[in-house]
Amino acid sequence: MAASRAARVACSSIAALLIASAAASAAAAAPECSRVVLFALPGITWSDVVAFEPPALLEAAHAGGVGSISVRVAGPRTSYASGFATMGAGSRLRGDDEVGLKILERTRPAFVRARVTGLQNMRERAVRDGYGAAPGALAEALDSPVAAVGDSRLGLDSPGVPFEQWALLGAMDESGTVQASAFGERLLQADATAPFGLRSDAPRAAQALSGALARPCGLTIVAEGDLIRADQWSQLSNVGREQHVRKALLAADRLLAVARRTLDQSSDLLMIASPSSPAAASEAHLGVAIAEGPGYPAGSTLASATTRRGGTVTLPDVAPTILEHLGLDTPEGMTGRPWFGAADGAQRIARAIEDDREAAFVDAVTGIAARCFIALQILVYLASVAVVLRARRLGRALTGLLVQGALAVVAFPLATYVMGMLSGHALGSVAFVALLAALDVALVAGVTLALHRPFDRLLALTSATALLLVGDLLTGARLQINTILGYSPIVGGRFAGLGNMAFAVLGASALAAAALLVHRLNRSRPAFLAACALLGVVILVDGAPLWGSDVGGVIALVPAYGVGLLLLAGVRPKLRMAGALALAAVAVLAIFLAFDLAQPEQSRTHLSRLYESVAERGPGVLAETIERKAAANLRLLTSSIWALSVPPAAACLAFLLLSPRNTWTALHDRMPAVSAGLSAALLLAVLGFAVNDSGIAIPSMVLAFFVPYALIARLCAMEGSAP
Repeated sequence: MAASRAARVACSSIAALLIASAAASAAAAAPECSRVVLFALPGITWSDVVAFEPPALLEAAHAGGVGSISVRVAGPRTSYASGFATMGAGSRLRGDDEVGLKILERTRPAFVRARVTGLQNMRERAVRDGYGAAPGALAEALDSPVAAVGDSRLGLDSPGVPFEQWALLGAMDESGTVQASAFGERLLQADATAPFGLRSDAPRAAQALSGALARPCGLTIVAEGDLIRADQWSQLSNVGREQHVRKALLAADRLLAVARRTLDQSSDLLMIASPSSPAAASEAHLGVAIAEGPGYPAGSTLASATTRRGGTVTLPDVAPTILEHLGLDTPEGMTGRPWFGAADGAQRIARAIEDDREAAFVDAVTGIAARCFIALQILVYLASVAVVLRARRLGRALTGLLVQGALAVVAFPLATYVMGMLSGHALGSVAFVALLAALDVALVAGVTLALHRPFDRLLALTSATALLLVGDLLTGARLQINTILGYSPIVGGRFAGLGNMAFAVLGASALAAAALLVHRLNRSRPAFLAACALLGVVILVDGAPLWGSDVGGVIALVPAYGVGLLLLAGVRPKLRMAGALALAAVAVLAIFLAFDLAQPEQSRTHLSRLYESVAERGPGVLAETIERKAAANLRLLTSSIWALSVPPAAACLAFLLLSPRNTWTALHDRMPAVSAGLSAALLLAVLGFAVNDSGIAIPSMVLAFFVPYALIARLCAMEGSAP
């Protein structure tokens, strides 16, 4: 007995020495070699984390960087296929639920070498979408094989679903091959109380993860299948949802604890990310993002150059973050940018929950507010035609009421941004919409009581709108995110700077204010100089990388404002001047680009990224970008709610300016500055539609300012009163 025990001790000592020697040799041979674990939490939000308190996940959050992840890929909801495929591509990639799976060989106990088949549709979609995404680009760029751990099938025999191992779409290389994947029946247990009658075998899952992490280098993607089964079950049945999600999250947390015990926090990287939003939720949500390891100190907040906004990262950022940690170059086609941790105070998780709730609320209430705004516009436009046709019989009382309605249309954008100072989800949708309407009425009442002339009231509202947006951009663009006419981190089109709708609001309101100021001061030189200064500041703030970083906005604003200023100065633009203005727009963009390229990588905007892509891949990238924007514009012609307001607005404007004949000429002769503003506005609407991927929404918003502008001018001309 003693001899046997001594032999075992000797063998253990020798094994320990061999392991230590091998580890030392590996470290000496590859001192920069490290491991990365990407731990997926499908359908999990920060609210779930706080509600169920998974200890290992909260410890990782405390020890590293914390943020929210925007999971938007294409369309309002992101599937498991799209979420995992996007993380593996480093660019937005629509996944395919119809792919297949082929087992190539068994590599070691619990692991197989497998291939995802039928990727052609995914590749074709990537080409059509124009983001340059390559399925499997992450694994293709790595020096070592990728391992995947977890089985997410919904049943041991589910013939109706040909593919359920979603993590493989993130772990595969460009041929679809995953070198080491642990899934199969040995990782599952039958359990009648669990969703779909299955749950993960915790000891075997932990053993498989430990086996994957025994490698000194490389990436391991973990997708605890219980989370996907609970997420899918909650979509089919509300019964026991909270209980099932809680059990699944705690099961995943125990597996996460295995990873945290194994990894070396001084050299290895642990990334935790939600690849999809909760399936049962009526609206999309932001997911969980955590990074623990070098570069992510305790108490830090996550951000990336993609978002340039602390606390928010995106799915395409995952792959570049992994490559940067491993010291590898990011391949062409990856549009994401690495995460980084920045000190940002306390209450990081509480802020993440608040941001998610506000974003989900604003996304839900935006449709209601937009419909109310469009209904108001159409009502005012119909009344405008009726009043102009029968002005002599209806009298001044009704025309005065119509002026109030026109001012209410103009005041609406200003009211939405003021509402951005409040917590919308705390108010609730009914109170929010009611307060928004009351604020609109209050703004109109305020300018009506303070100012006598209709154009002075219009000048007050448009200048207040422009100045509020300029001030907001100069101070961090707080009012641009999670507002009705701003942008949403859930939608994920833009995270910083000036969005397309806000560009239209700023561009139109500043142009109207400039023209009205010149008109009000009788086209004096000081008034013209003030108009030049206002429009120049708007171009600077809109396009500068530090503030608006709006490429399309500069292309539209410079020519439109240039034409407007020429007309305000009494100069009729010629074709040569139009060419000069187009060159001026390019020159302004070049200046902004030079400034942007001089910034640190993590502070650069999409303007620099576009330039770098063109430099790396040729002018075809620019052509793809233009084609993608054009395709988006065409889709929005029939799908955007803002398209509903354009036909009645355009018809009303044409009626006001062209009926009866010579109306436009009379307006130009009597109010040349006002007609100059209208001409420039039409150009702004056309150019804004052409160069921004929000398409029809741009002229919709420009017309929302300038149809009331034309209506007031027409009513004042009819009555012979001073506008």
